[in-house]
Amino acid sequence: MGKKPQRHTWPEAKKLCRLNQLDIEMAKRLGFGPDTLIRAIPSPKQRWKLPVKDWVQELHFKQFGKVLGEKPPDAALPDVPF
Repeated sequence: MGKKPQRHTWPEAKKLCRLNQLDIEMAKRLGFGPDTLIRAIPSPKQRWKLPVKDWVQELHFKQFGKVLGEKPPDAALPDVPF
């Protein structure tokens, strides 16, 4: 059996899931396709479910130990002499 063809494209998933380019890159690194992300959009009755953007960032952090585009804590605060 082969893979099912993708029904949605990345630009559609980017718009519907409110993702930026780094979020899409993280999703691709996790092995997700646009259909997977669109199916993961929570309905209003699913208040327990994270938004797709937060879900992808959380999974990427668990898998790789960092979120793309996020600055390390040391670089976030510049050293300012008092």
